[in-house]
Amino acid sequence: MEDNLIISPYFIKREDQGDENFIFAYDDENRIYRSIKLKDVIILGVLNEKIQIRDKKYIENMRKNFDPFLGERLLIKAIFTPIGESMLKSFTNYKPKLIKKDENIYQFEMTLENAKFYFASFLKEVTIIEPQKLRDELRSSFLQAYKIYDDKKIKKT
Repeated sequence: MEDNLIISPYFIKREDQGDENFIFAYDDENRIYRSIKLKDVIILGVLNEKIQIRDKKYIENMRKNFDPFLGERLLIKAIFTPIGESMLKSFTNYKPKLIKKDENIYQFEMTLENAKFYFASFLKEVTIIEPQKLRDELRSSFLQAYKIYDDKKIKKT
């Protein structure tokens, strides 16, 4: 997060699944809405200015259906191993909304950022079927991690 960020805050929301508190605000300099974890805020100051309401409908929708990852909601299709299904029951931080389960294919609704964060923890216990962009990003992350653990690159003393 940037230093000296000037925002127009609209509300504070507790995200129960992630067990964290967020400020939902408009970043005046970058002209975007942001979701900022309160624990990431070091110093908070209040300017004596009136907050401009930009998109009242969007802000109210975010208040009702808050998602700290702020993004386009996607349909995610995945297949889990039996261990993965067990993990799905126990991994509750930022757990996606289950839309339906057909045979062994689970369908979730969530943002891409949330999906990358959530499903990376499953490693080999889940196969993402769709969307391709999520498959590609997880593959890239796993390959980077693999390179870190490649024994040929570690100098043994």
